[in-house]
Amino acid sequence: MSRSIALVTACALLAACATTPQATYQHHAASGPLPCASQAACDLAWGNLQVWISQHSRWRIRMANDVLIETFGPSTIGYGGGDLAFSATRMRNADGSGSITISTACAWISASNSCNEDPAGAISVAAAAVQTR
Repeated sequence: MSRSIALVTACALLAACATTPQATYQHHAASGPLPCASQAACDLAWGNLQVWISQHSRWRIRMANDVLIETFGPSTIGYGGGDLAFSATRMRNADGSGSITISTACAWISASNSCNEDPAGAISVAAAAVQTR
């Protein structure tokens, strides 16, 4: 009897997993990298971007170093409820100049079909904040 109950329970769990809606991911990148003319300008912009992301993202920063800033988000947990996750990469040139690329991602279950914020707008605001601080 207990074996039958266990089998029925296992089948029910498998059926529930099979019918669970899957998250859809949406990725956005800036139209182009943000240039910085010198090592000092790049360092300042990179630091400003990390602060901006920490203050404006629902997700905590998962990794931050000299070339990558990344928040937790839909790619790390599987479902983000439409909240934007951020990622930024920094490229350095031999002369100290470089560029920063900002991207976002969100996930949703098919009912809403949209991010909670406009991804392109969030990237534009982040880019403007980095350049004006």
